[in-house]
Amino acid sequence: MATQNLLTVAEIMQRKHFEKAEMIAGKQGAHRFVKWVHVMEVTEVGALLNGSELILSTGIAWKNNKEVFLSFLQQLIERNVSGLCIELGTYLDSIPSEIIEVAEHHDFPLIVFHTEVRFIEITQDLHSYIISQHYQMISHLEAYSQKLNQLLLSADGHNKIFQYCQKTINRPLIHKTSDLDVQLLPRLSKEKKIIEEMLHSPFLVRKEIKALDHVFAELLVKSDSLEEKNYISLVLDRTATALAQHYLRELYIEEKEKAEENEWLKGWIEGEYGDEDIRHYLFEQDPAIKPNGGVVCFFQTNSLFPHAADYSYLKVIFRSAMKQYGYYLFPLIRKNQAIFILINVREKEDWKERLEQAVNAFKMTEFAKKKKLHSILYGIGLFLDELAAMEKSYKTAVETIKIHEKVLIEKKGGTCFYQNLHIYRIISVMQKNRELKEFVMDYLKPVLDYDEKTGSDLLNTLKTYLACNGSKNKTAKELFIVRQSLYPRIEKLNELLGDDFMKAEKRQAIEFALSCYPYFFTGN
Repeated sequence: MATQNLLTVAEIMQRKHFEKAEMIAGKQGAHRFVKWVHVMEVTEVGALLNGSELILSTGIAWKNNKEVFLSFLQQLIERNVSGLCIELGTYLDSIPSEIIEVAEHHDFPLIVFHTEVRFIEITQDLHSYIISQHYQMISHLEAYSQKLNQLLLSADGHNKIFQYCQKTINRPLIHKTSDLDVQLLPRLSKEKKIIEEMLHSPFLVRKEIKALDHVFAELLVKSDSLEEKNYISLVLDRTATALAQHYLRELYIEEKEKAEENEWLKGWIEGEYGDEDIRHYLFEQDPAIKPNGGVVCFFQTNSLFPHAADYSYLKVIFRSAMKQYGYYLFPLIRKNQAIFILINVREKEDWKERLEQAVNAFKMTEFAKKKKLHSILYGIGLFLDELAAMEKSYKTAVETIKIHEKVLIEKKGGTCFYQNLHIYRIISVMQKNRELKEFVMDYLKPVLDYDEKTGSDLLNTLKTYLACNGSKNKTAKELFIVRQSLYPRIEKLNELLGDDFMKAEKRQAIEFALSCYPYFFTGN
């Protein structure tokens, strides 16, 4: 591996400027890698070091002061420095035994020069070598990237990339898909044990294969050191980028093919096909699909138009979100409308909760936020066992959006389920009946006339009072008024609607009229 080209303290001890040097402590740490060399004559390290440096010093800053020397050494150890080299003779004649003990305890290489040395020649020699090796590593990674690009264009390219990556890092490689399928390369005996050990390693390197805000898979490799971990991370970065291109290319090919299916899906939501036709169609798409009911999700937005590429992104990202929560997606895009037929492949009991989680996961993606799809209204139609009845789910999904926009149930974006609309479902069916408008006026006209005449908002008081089940305390709190101010309003309601307006039959009629009111007398 490329990390073998990094200098270790032991290797530095073999170079010509260290011929008369002696490692007097920390020999167990001689395997430490050295990324750079610094000359330091200060006592406070602060943020001057990043770790893995070799420090050269004459000791002038702590001569005759053992406490300062010890403090300096502790700082170097805490900053993960690779070693300390001290020139004896000019300012220091010897190293205190306490210093040697601390360095030995931490396996921290402590090196002394018994004769005068030229630090400038040491740094020049070591820096030239380090820079040369760094350039070789960059060249190696560039050649590696070019090889990946070649493999991308070959048959079965993604599997060849996995194999080439594993051969390059010379370590077992785990490929973990979004479906939690785990594959180890190369195939080894006691595979489960090896995977378990790798996943608990402190030097485990993880790289996501990610595109369009979706994680397709993950690469995991166990390294033996921090330096090796850094190199492996660079290799996996390039591997993940190449594999993301592969997955993205496959997705676009898939979406192009699915675009030709729009006409079929259009016929599906228009009720043109029977159950047998639909099941045959699903089998052709994926023989593994085991449908357990379905539902339509609908929304509309102008933020995607006229960028046709956005529709492909939308389908890819929405499909991945739905898949994670147990839904197989069939998308139909019509200009500013998105119609998603969702086939449930899990248990029915929690279908609603899973679907809401899936929509929320989609809203959190960068694409959804960029296109402002996180703040719009999502209509969910009736969940149906019969797949041939998706026409009904589609119509109720569209109706859900209309009802919410009409009565302002949701003033902002949200996920709206048709089954949660309750009485508004009845109103939606009845709104074309002229007698319904007369019914509303029969019960609310006195209050509406009074509000228009006096400029008050007694209608809101009525609505709140009924919603609070006649509780004066709760009503006052909801209206942000004191209880004494509420009494005159209730008296006025008694006068306009009759003393019996809180009795069951009449109250139900008034509440129904209040629910119908937005359909006929608001500008929404």
